[in-house]
Amino acid sequence: MPTIPERHAIFLIALDSVGRQTWVDDVTVFAMPDGPDPDLARVIAESDYPGVRFIADHDRLRIIPLGRRWHPPGWGAAQRLVAGFLAETEYIAYLDDDNIWKPDHLALLLAAVQGKDFAFSQMVIPGGRILGDAPVMGHIDTSLILHRTDLLHRSRWDPTDDYIADGRVVERWVAAGATWAFVPRPTLIYRAREHR
Repeated sequence: MPTIPERHAIFLIALDSVGRQTWVDDVTVFAMPDGPDPDLARVIAESDYPGVRFIADHDRLRIIPLGRRWHPPGWGAAQRLVAGFLAETEYIAYLDDDNIWKPDHLALLLAAVQGKDFAFSQMVIPGGRILGDAPVMGHIDTSLILHRTDLLHRSRWDPTDDYIADGRVVERWVAAGATWAFVPRPTLIYRAREHR
C-alpha cells in the first residue's frame, strides 16, 4: 500500500478494507510511505476502524518508508515493486491508499488464480461505471491484481514506463506468456475518498 503523509485518513479506510476481508489468513501488509512519515504508526495505532485494529493487533503490518520523498508520476509503482521483492509469500496483491477492496476481493482472486500467474477483477469508478475486463492500460488498476510473487522475478521492469502500475505491468506479463484469470465481478471501489 503506497501512501503519503497527507493521506492518512484515506489510507486508514483502505487498510480497514484489508482487515475486513473474508480471507485474511497469513496476510501481511506492507505500508510504503513516500519518504519519512513519523506519524503513520501512531495514526494506525489510534485508529478505531475494526479492520485496521485487526491488522495492527495481529502484527500483520510492516511500515517500510522509502528513504526520500520523491512523488513523481507513478511513485506508487516503485513502492509496489520494492514490496514485491520483499514479500516472502506465494502471492502478492496491491491496494492504493485511495481505493477500497470489497470484503470478498482476496477470496475471489485466490480462487481464480489457481493454476495461473495472475488474476484480476473489476472495479467501480466514480459515476458508477465498471472497468476491468482486459489486462491492458485503461482497463485494469493495480489494486485489482493478485499474482504469484515469483512473477516479479520472471518479468522485467522497464524504467522507460513513467507509470508502470496498472495495465502497463500486466501488458508486459501477458506479452511474456503469463497466464491469467478474470473475475467478472467488481471487487474494488476506486477512489475511496469519493465513497466514504
